[in-house]
Amino acid sequence: NCAYYGCDLVDVVDKETMSKQFIFTIGNVVEGLPYEDNTFDFIHMWLLALSLREKERPLAIKKAVRVIKPGGCL
Repeated sequence: NCAYYGCDLVDVVDKETMSKQFIFTIGNVVEGLPYEDNTFDFIHMWLLALSLREKERPLAIKKAVRVIKPGGCL
């Protein structure tokens, strides 16, 4: 009973092989994630940190924290 969400700058998903539990969105974490506040229990941003400029990292974390439910994990 869970859904997996992915968000990237470009469409990187093969929709023919994608699980029905996976929902993909095009977006930019620095500009703001396209999700409501308190949406997710867990956000995984492992590779994202490597692609952001140093000055963008605090903003990306702030934007991600906005969409994590209270008690959630980043």
